[in-house]
Amino acid sequence: MNTSRFTPRAAVALGIYGLAMYAPLIGAQTTASSTNSDVSLEEVVVTGLRGSLQQSLNLKKDSVGVLDSISAEDIGKFPDLNLSESLQRIPGVSISRSDLGEGTVIDVRGLGDAFNRVEIDGMASNGGGFNFQSIASELFQTATVAKSPSASMVEGGIGGAVLLETPQPLSYDGLKVNGVVEGVTGDMTDDFAPRAFARISNNWNDTFGLSAAVAYSETKFATNDTSFGSWARFRDVASPATQAAAPAELLNAVTPRTIAYYSYTEERDNWAGTLAAQFRPSDTVEMAFNAIYADSRGARHDDRPDVPIEDMVAMPTSYTIEDGAVVSGVFPHVQNRIGTSKRPRQDELLQTTFQLDWRPNDNWRISPFLGFVSRETLNELRLYSFAINDATVSYQFAGKDFPNFTSNLTDFSSNPEDYGFNIFIFDSYRVKDENLSAKLDFERTFEDSALTSVQFGARYSDLTSDTGGTAAYLLQGSPVLAGRPSTLDAAFRYRDFHVRGAPGNVPSRILAVDTDRVEDVFMGGVNPYTADGFARSPNDTALRTYEVTQRTTAGYVQGNADFGRAQMNFGVRVVRTDVTSDGSQLIDNEVSSKKVDSSYTNVLPSFNLKLDVADQLIMRATYSRTMERPGLFSLRPSTTIESGTRTGSRGNPDLDPYTADQGDIGLEWYFHQGAVLAGTLFVKKLDSLISERTTEELTTFPDQETREPVQGVIAFTEPVNGDRASIQGAEVSLQTPFYFLPGGWSDFGTLLNYTYTHSKTKLDDASATTIPGVSSNSYNAILYYDNNRLSSRLSYAWRGEYLQTNAVAAVGGALRYVKPFGQLDLSASYKLTDSLNINLHVLNLLKEQRLETTRIKGRSDLQSHMIEMERRIILGMHMSF
Repeated sequence: MNTSRFTPRAAVALGIYGLAMYAPLIGAQTTASSTNSDVSLEEVVVTGLRGSLQQSLNLKKDSVGVLDSISAEDIGKFPDLNLSESLQRIPGVSISRSDLGEGTVIDVRGLGDAFNRVEIDGMASNGGGFNFQSIASELFQTATVAKSPSASMVEGGIGGAVLLETPQPLSYDGLKVNGVVEGVTGDMTDDFAPRAFARISNNWNDTFGLSAAVAYSETKFATNDTSFGSWARFRDVASPATQAAAPAELLNAVTPRTIAYYSYTEERDNWAGTLAAQFRPSDTVEMAFNAIYADSRGARHDDRPDVPIEDMVAMPTSYTIEDGAVVSGVFPHVQNRIGTSKRPRQDELLQTTFQLDWRPNDNWRISPFLGFVSRETLNELRLYSFAINDATVSYQFAGKDFPNFTSNLTDFSSNPEDYGFNIFIFDSYRVKDENLSAKLDFERTFEDSALTSVQFGARYSDLTSDTGGTAAYLLQGSPVLAGRPSTLDAAFRYRDFHVRGAPGNVPSRILAVDTDRVEDVFMGGVNPYTADGFARSPNDTALRTYEVTQRTTAGYVQGNADFGRAQMNFGVRVVRTDVTSDGSQLIDNEVSSKKVDSSYTNVLPSFNLKLDVADQLIMRATYSRTMERPGLFSLRPSTTIESGTRTGSRGNPDLDPYTADQGDIGLEWYFHQGAVLAGTLFVKKLDSLISERTTEELTTFPDQETREPVQGVIAFTEPVNGDRASIQGAEVSLQTPFYFLPGGWSDFGTLLNYTYTHSKTKLDDASATTIPGVSSNSYNAILYYDNNRLSSRLSYAWRGEYLQTNAVAAVGGALRYVKPFGQLDLSASYKLTDSLNINLHVLNLLKEQRLETTRIKGRSDLQSHMIEMERRIILGMHMSF
């Protein structure tokens, strides 16, 4: 079957047809048993997929504010393998995927991870953002996205607060054991990678409970990419001599910086575990201790044959300019390179929390909380580059989506002996974040009063991010290379390469560096950060070393009222934040120390109203002033420069927080058990949008290949407080079982939601008026079948075009966009016995491709990336005792 013509509509229709073949038979058995004369009218306990949907719906219905949630069918049976993949099913939530096709960060109502707060068991994540890939979804029982804050909630999350909860032992009767064993494979990775999960818990007489869980997974991803990369003005990528000879039209036109084929692969081993203890010595006291540990280790490989247009030392012999872009050209005296970037990564997380719930009498409740989280991340880049010099390369647009380029000296797939040593680069970063948080909450309840309770309390948090790093370079002529091979032929390998619809000259395999051999062959296995013969600079280490400390003190008061048909909460939270940034800065290749102290105070009122307009019809209205602090990485005082791409980045310790006034108004109609039709209008007015500003500066910096000081123009990117921004939108959702159909057909159901988001701002480049990451339109469509033995689900998630960045790609007015993308997933579970289920998941069923384009004023999109993403299949079983 030609999958490029296998549309989402056809896939859904096929899924309906397949389920329909056996649904009436199963339904007939159900109907026969239900019509037995001995059946008594008792409360029906809904379990399985429909039970989890009902549980999520109950949380939404009972809430005073606006929230949506996802619940696991059973322990270890979260709906998706990746938490972000599950959260995208929620109205107003979409995800951004990496170039490996994996969901990485979530966007809530158009706002990305910088605007969203994540909590695990009441403890907020650190300032570096939450890693959805490193912690197995099986460890969690519920995930809630709270879209309207109350004064009692921890501040942060203009987009929303993602509240993750692990299973608690006193929530289950007696001894419970769960396990999952699965294998994962993909179209490009072939072999099966294992996944496993196990949990044991016990509840002793509802007084003491203890549970422990562990999850392990091997993750393997692979994708291919044909790339024009970022575009920039020819004046910014050509050498000074070429600039002097070029006509004005060419100087002002944009060209690709680097044309390339990419083969991305990644392998990770993820370990994670939880420990929970609950003690309930009386009806008035309950204590809970929770711990979570996660360790993720692996490496990513980016294999790429490429052609750098940047640093052009000669004029193109021919070229065509259309609407300000060089759409074709012949470029002499350029390099053909084979480069492999190996990116080892380690991510270790430890979190512990203790909380007490004490009710000294009928009217008072006292709840102290203490939490600590430590996260340590090690990121490394090992770049091995080989090159053929003085080649002539031509490129042209080939259809709508593909770069088409050729060289007179190589086909990038068959002559490794012609690629000589170019440069090896080694760059290492270590980041350690630690957060100590303590809070004390009080609640005073009232009887026979519309004011049901008053809550008040205080919270203190001390968050520190300590970053250090170093770099080393192996250059041509180094004594380390003496007597060693000089060409790629000594350490090469092939990568299979395929992108559907690519021009005929695109190779079916590409040359790559064998990273298991290259360091032994060319370096003798020495440590590049300490061995002699490697170029190192104290400036590199100084600029990579800094510490940011953020201390916050908050207090709040909140009233809760019940007027019969109306429930509400209202209050105010006051927060003071003190920040210290200590590190180094770079000025014209000279490094000096820099320390900045800053502080600010925010007053955050909130109001949430839930009104029972009629039976099963609820109206909600909310208002809040919210804030989100900039990430600690943005507050660093240091500067880094990538001399190869002539780009740099700087932090900004003087950043103020994001602040916003926001409101919701919505209606929800619960027209049947497990069913709701809901619509919400929302608006957010951001006072100070933090965006990235790109400025071009003439400065002195070390050359990539010689590490000698050179002078040139660097495009520096730094975060700045910008203009006001606004977001308005609407969410519409429908969830219902097909209760109105006869027999087994009533076991079908659907979840549909659609979000419209309109954002408006003015970035530094006038061609962008939308906030990065905002898709105007997104929707989810889920068709499910559940008869308590067979559960099956087809899920299609789609989001429209969005601005990926307004920084590095914005040089010369060029902006990077991700084109509309939809993915169809299939999940099925069959209950062999009451304790054993067989599970099947198929992700990216239609093998959708990801497209990225660059846009400049006055012309249509320019191709940037076309990524071939793989279909992934997971098969396994779930056991519960």
